[in-house]
Amino acid sequence: MNSMPYKPISDFYYTELSKFDRLVLPHVPGVQMPLYELQREETIREFCRRSGALIGQHDPIKIFEDQAVYGLEGVPDVMDVLTLTQMRYQESGDLVNGKAYLLAQDRTTFELQSDWPSGLQGQIIIPVVSLTLCREAERVERNFFDRWSDGIAAGIVKDLMIVPKKQWTNPDAAAIYDHKYESAVSNAKIAVSRDFGEFAPRTLPGHFE
Repeated sequence: MNSMPYKPISDFYYTELSKFDRLVLPHVPGVQMPLYELQREETIREFCRRSGALIGQHDPIKIFEDQAVYGLEGVPDVMDVLTLTQMRYQESGDLVNGKAYLLAQDRTTFELQSDWPSGLQGQIIIPVVSLTLCREAERVERNFFDRWSDGIAAGIVKDLMIVPKKQWTNPDAAAIYDHKYESAVSNAKIAVSRDFGEFAPRTLPGHFE
């Protein structure tokens, strides 16, 4: 029997995005706050999209015989669903065949496919969803921040340093931060593929230099 590897969304705790300030602003002196905040949002969203590391268990859903479409209510208002990464049976933790369901284009519902196994009827399943930060959100999930903030901060610094003709412009240094950011994306993808197991790489906030 497989364990349930991801934290329930209902158990998420949050931290303010302003905590990125101390990781980024000292490296780009003079940057205007609106530009920085926009780049912070874009980099976090890109990191989520590329890595799938903002991930969690949705509330359990019971499957009924005559119902094919189910909602993904309960996702916090600071997040949007990116993908329906997997589903697991609540009782055993085993994976549901990925061909049995399809996430709708609006990403708020999923539909069981016509060839879905009849054994799902009456079962309780737990969707696992990959998430991203909503536009203009001011908070992010705390564990996600603790784990990946250094790498994301490097990406923010990199993108700001390549803005031309600014006090903080520094293309040579940007290449170094780009490497750190890309390494964080790769490590996050590995961590997700290992269900955030004991061998997943970790980072500590404030130590990405």
